[in-house]
Amino acid sequence: MNTAASSRQPGADRPQRKTFEQPRGVCRLTQTGEFDRMQVALASGDPFDADVRLEVLRRLHSAEISINLVKVHRTALSFVLERTQTGKARSVIEDTDTEPKLSCEITPEVTLIFAHAAGMQSLSGIMGRVTRTLQRAETPILQLGDSPDALFLVVEQRRAARAIRALRDEFDVPTPAPPLIVQKFGGKCVATPEARAQAAQRVQEALDQGMRPVVVVSAIGRRGEPYATDTLLDALAEEAPDTPINPRDRDLLMACGEIISTVIMSQALRRQGIRAIPLTGGQAGIQTDPQFGDAQIQQIDPTHLLSILDRTDVDVVVVAGFQGVTEDGLVTTLGRGGSDTTASALGVALSAAAVEIYTHVEGIMTADPEVDDNARTLAVVTYEEVCNMAHLGAKVIHPRAAEIAMTHQIPLWVKSSFSGNPGTRVAGLEELQPPSKRAVTGVATLADLAYFRIEVDQQGDRSEAECRCYEALGAAGINLSLVSRGPNASSFIVTGQAAMRAAVVLDGLGVRNEYRAGCDMVSLVAVNMWEEAGFMLHILEALHEAGVEILQMADSEGAVSCLVDEEQAPAAVRALHQRFLGSS
Repeated sequence: MNTAASSRQPGADRPQRKTFEQPRGVCRLTQTGEFDRMQVALASGDPFDADVRLEVLRRLHSAEISINLVKVHRTALSFVLERTQTGKARSVIEDTDTEPKLSCEITPEVTLIFAHAAGMQSLSGIMGRVTRTLQRAETPILQLGDSPDALFLVVEQRRAARAIRALRDEFDVPTPAPPLIVQKFGGKCVATPEARAQAAQRVQEALDQGMRPVVVVSAIGRRGEPYATDTLLDALAEEAPDTPINPRDRDLLMACGEIISTVIMSQALRRQGIRAIPLTGGQAGIQTDPQFGDAQIQQIDPTHLLSILDRTDVDVVVVAGFQGVTEDGLVTTLGRGGSDTTASALGVALSAAAVEIYTHVEGIMTADPEVDDNARTLAVVTYEEVCNMAHLGAKVIHPRAAEIAMTHQIPLWVKSSFSGNPGTRVAGLEELQPPSKRAVTGVATLADLAYFRIEVDQQGDRSEAECRCYEALGAAGINLSLVSRGPNASSFIVTGQAAMRAAVVLDGLGVRNEYRAGCDMVSLVAVNMWEEAGFMLHILEALHEAGVEILQMADSEGAVSCLVDEEQAPAAVRALHQRFLGSS
């Protein structure tokens, strides 16, 4: 006897059953739109015929008015339309100079309720249950219709909430959780009690709109202020100036600034009556690689965060930005600007309805307003544009945060914490068609760069020498950009901080080199720039007329970058902004 086989449970080898279809019945209720309902009849009261119906639709079409849920009645035609179009529609329909004479009856401020169900048309009795339910809820149905997977109702907007509650009870449809929103506040937005009160107001507005906010904060203040990250690092360096700092210890200290900010911001929210719970990055489930000082997020497990947010005594969770933990529980930091990265990554992990980056400016601007006072706020930009601007020096959002938003198409906003202005929405390119109408998005500046030029005496050795240079610089952790190969020399730029190290590496290879510190890279961010004839000419003309010397120039599909002396950078920004974007 086979004992292994006899010990199995009956049916153990059978495949498990899987559900391929939703159960029949109402499974979801939604509400949409701010409409008016219009019913059109002949002024004489006579029955409608096909010609009259066509005349109504022709008049609406001539006025470019869209209508929906059209119903044909014996003596009238009814439909719903956007509330903003009602006055115009009434005017063209009741035009006294055109036959036949028509009249309109308008029911203002209606909304559509959809009852979604699998196999709706085969659910016998559902129409009776819906109409009886709304009759008991004292909610008149103004229009009723159906599609293969939904039943729709037109009701007065003021009665819609009551109607949805009644239908939920009737069909046992669970109430969906409010949508999540991630709101990130930069250092200046949480630096003072007054600033934190403004930030708390933005959080309260989200709560009032039925959202569940997850707040991400940066450290408070700048160097010299007690809780600023740079102040903490200065204290560490002063303790033992000649002793190297362990990167693990450095990250542990750097994470303190955001933790302090998180606790203080939570208290500021409680002062406004908002029940808040602070979490470190690790407590929020953010796991990173062990690259101290510049860690990358590997995964986020939001289970603990969501369990706190689901509590009835909690309104908001506040998360420390800029940090996470390794698999072994060691604290890591994400690099400068990492709180933006925290916000974008949490937005993805939580499937948030939106991520809002709050700063001290009104949104993403066409240039740095401190350099050009004609700079203006952009209402909408593409993910590609905001990534380019971030990488090229615009300081409103961190490049890695922009890349995460672009990769996962997160609904993203950049706003001011200090005003109620709408800010900048980041959207897909398809929303900005035709792109030729916005060839230039803005001007960005990347400061503190060093321009290197390397020469090789013999042409035959040049390629080999360049390979050795680039490999050695890479091994030293020095990043290059704006690389160019001329007839007699090659050039590139590095950050100002890396200039001396790069020179030492090149000298060690015996390569003749020279570098020029104190350079800035001024870039035009542009959509489909390569399709614009004369684009480069306009750039060169604008900078020449402004007396700006171009040290190096490069272009890509989305940007043109010019390396200039740092003293000439403001003039370059103003000249390019004036030429391509004009005055405000």
